[in-house]
Amino acid sequence: MAARKPKVKRVMSPQQAMPWILTGVAVLLVGVIVALLASEGVFDAGPKSDAERDYQLLVDGLQKNPDDPAILMTLAEVEYDLGKKADAIAHAERAVKVAKDPEGWSVRLAALYVRDGQIKKAKTALETELKGGDGTNDGEAYFLLGQVERDLGDLDAALKALEKAVEIMPVNADVRLVYAEVLEKAGKRDEAATQFQAALKFLPGDERALAGLKRLGVKPEETTSSPHATGTPGQ
Repeated sequence: MAARKPKVKRVMSPQQAMPWILTGVAVLLVGVIVALLASEGVFDAGPKSDAERDYQLLVDGLQKNPDDPAILMTLAEVEYDLGKKADAIAHAERAVKVAKDPEGWSVRLAALYVRDGQIKKAKTALETELKGGDGTNDGEAYFLLGQVERDLGDLDAALKALEKAVEIMPVNADVRLVYAEVLEKAGKRDEAATQFQAALKFLPGDERALAGLKRLGVKPEETTSSPHATGTPGQ
């Protein structure tokens, strides 16, 4: 019997092996990238939104200026938007505390209290603001106080504050709308209708004002000219 020929073993040349090596490396890299994406490790280093970017800038600014009320209050407002509510309230309260001139800061603090459902604290902050100066030009404070008093159930106090807000900011349609709604709630239908009509002169076709007039059974007046050119309506 003739001797069997030995089997020939094929040895892959370096040129032949290279595509397989590259394929293996590619598979490995894809696996690593997929793992990182799954854990969000690739993106964790940077902010995911404008609010987070602003937050980081404000945090950096606060480290350099820890007693700057503007940084503290703005940081508080951004923190609240990001859901960091406890930190937000703490920073806002500190802003009011360290401010040399508290005017304006208490209103922003009160606005955060309102958002957080702390209505009584909001009222205290606003009263502090209005007692701090003559209060005659702080329309925003009176507007917010009117809404706070309304939420606390004191319609007389709410109307008093909102009347002052309208006096200071006569062309602010939002103020007139809230004033009209509180007047309506207080049973002062004619006065409410007047304020709804006035709001429509600044915001023609506003659905909220139209709905208020409809509830009162009053037909909206036609607006033919700009109220800014003719003076203050509805007072």
